[in-house]
Amino acid sequence: MGAARLVAFRMPNETSSDPVADLECAILRAICAKVTAQDVWTETQLNLAHYVWRQPDHAVIYDAIVKVRSRDPMNWRSQLPAQTTRMGFPDLDWAAYLAPVEMPEGRISELIRTLKALAERGT
Repeated sequence: MGAARLVAFRMPNETSSDPVADLECAILRAICAKVTAQDVWTETQLNLAHYVWRQPDHAVIYDAIVKVRSRDPMNWRSQLPAQTTRMGFPDLDWAAYLAPVEMPEGRISELIRTLKALAERGT
């Protein structure tokens, strides 16, 4: 019998003492919140291409978003949970990630810049 893969998942609506993990969550919620123009999505993917997610659940969620390739959050309610299940993570709590979030244009890019700066400092 093979070794079980254990991953600790933090609820997305819980704030932590880790500002990087909180920013990761905010970015994922913003990405999931609304239709993103193709050029904005391309820029987001480029900015996050080499980012190492601090929280394992955040990495899984981002990978699922990229694999689904849909830019329509209305379809994500079924597509993203199905995708993470196919990836071996059936028990993610999607409620907070898929909840409506008010986010002005350009805010995701700003959050990503802040995230990368904090991560580089080792915060």
